[in-house]
Amino acid sequence: MPALQRLFVAVAGDSGLSKQAFSFSSPAGRCETCKGTGRSEVAMDVLADLVVPCPACSGARYRPEVLAVRWQGHTVADVLAMSVVALGELLGKAEGASEGKSAVGKLLGGIDTMVRVGLGHLGLGRRRSDMSGGESQRLTLAASLLDAPTPTLYLFDEPATGLHEHDLARLVAVFQGMAKRGDLVIAAEHRTSLVRAADWVIDLGPGGGPSGGRLVAMGPPAELRDGVTAASLRGGALPE
Repeated sequence: MPALQRLFVAVAGDSGLSKQAFSFSSPAGRCETCKGTGRSEVAMDVLADLVVPCPACSGARYRPEVLAVRWQGHTVADVLAMSVVALGELLGKAEGASEGKSAVGKLLGGIDTMVRVGLGHLGLGRRRSDMSGGESQRLTLAASLLDAPTPTLYLFDEPATGLHEHDLARLVAVFQGMAKRGDLVIAAEHRTSLVRAADWVIDLGPGGGPSGGRLVAMGPPAELRDGVTAASLRGGALPE
């Protein structure tokens, strides 16, 4: 999150805090009690160890002198805890301000990309280990869209996992935009709305596990005639 770090360095002024101080992975700014994790483990005799907020930073991850710096009334920990959508709204209000102007613009570009791939609910400080597989894939996609060369081959495994249909429509629009610019997007997927939006479908089956592995049908979604996928595309959701 270099742009976020630059923003807080601009706010910090002559405090002596470097860009590294606003990274919870750097010794320059992280809470040394929890090493920037914001968590502490309490050993239990019988049950699994209990994970609680760090007693030194209360889960904020940073040293007190770093948390003393505020932008628009918020600490860097506050900003990391906000959803991407909420942060985008805050940044939009501050876009005209001179303070950290270039960093604000860079952050808005990244946030717009995250929203387009259906990650508006995430916070920038969310641990990757706490994300679903679909969220993790879409985060990688968002990062790639910001600086990936074209054309690029993208492989996805169930990218629609956990997405509401409204957010899935956003993801479909992103995939279609990628295809138009020359990228090749290949996804293993069961969500009907995403399968229906594909240019070409390869249906493997006829069942799952030992009952699968054979080519049932392939072609544009509207032209499929054989198999469960073709029937589902004509009349309902694909079976789980």
